[in-house]
Amino acid sequence: MENTFIGQAELNQFIDKLAEQKAPGQPITSEERDHAAQVLDERITNAILGDLTVTQLQELDAVLRYNGSESTIENFFNNAGINVKQKVADTMKTFSMEFLGGGNA
Repeated sequence: MENTFIGQAELNQFIDKLAEQKAPGQPITSEERDHAAQVLDERITNAILGDLTVTQLQELDAVLRYNGSESTIENFFNNAGINVKQKVADTMKTFSMEFLGGGNA
């Protein structure tokens, strides 16, 4: 799984902490962790890309195709007015509430 806006290690740590809070002493399986991490990563991506216009999505596609350096992508989102770090934090907070509350996270 390729994580777009957050690293795999950070996702795994976050999921492990949530699992420990939800069921102390009962570690989750790697399959459960992978599934939860994939769901969270998709939600983060959707939250960020969902704020872009069609034109901005086309511009992002061009950026990714021709010059996909991390700094170029970061500049693109800054210029588009998207606070990626805040979107990631907000999405993780919502996910954690659903996960801990027994929702469909």
